[in-house]
Amino acid sequence: MRGMQLNSISLGDSVCAREQNVAHLMIDDAASLYARLVGSNVTIIKEIRGADFGLTCFVFADPDGNRIDVGQML
Repeated sequence: MRGMQLNSISLGDSVCAREQNVAHLMIDDAASLYARLVGSNVTIIKEIRGADFGLTCFVFADPDGNRIDVGQML
């Protein structure tokens, strides 16, 4: 992938990482990463979609169950 931007958020003590996204990746090719993750049997929390706010996006879980939000500008 050529371009990627990673943003993380602090959840504090009262929020579980399995209930909120803990990182946001902005990448150049969301569909390609999505296909690679699905092919590797990674847990997909929200299927890939074109959102009305101008992103192609999806959410997956890392091995510890943390939610990672992925987006690509349309």
